[in-house]
Amino acid sequence: MFVEVLRLRAKGERLDRDRLKQLIPVCGYLNVHQRFDHWARRDVYVATLTRGDFASTEQLLPTLDQVRIGKLTGNDFVLLGFEDLSHRKVSAIYPQAWWCRARLDRALPATPFDTGDEI
Repeated sequence: MFVEVLRLRAKGERLDRDRLKQLIPVCGYLNVHQRFDHWARRDVYVATLTRGDFASTEQLLPTLDQVRIGKLTGNDFVLLGFEDLSHRKVSAIYPQAWWCRARLDRALPATPFDTGDEI
């Protein structure tokens, strides 16, 4: 599904309304899949936002782990989960929320990362 995404948190802290209005949405393909969590001993959902329509293509945002839907209204929905921003030996896992809007018309402005590929 092609969506616009706004990240509602920065390193686990909620962004205020003024900061959210300044953000430019990242556009890409939302992929949600299951993985087995050995620590929790159950399947969990993982969300990725990629340039192409397959999960194996370039990721535009860090992976959102243990995803659940927080709110669903029309073409908008909020995904809640955890974002792993670990670097080398430093572990950094933060709560994160993505505000997603389904884009039915791909002709709208492309993401800053997009090369403007033709359909």
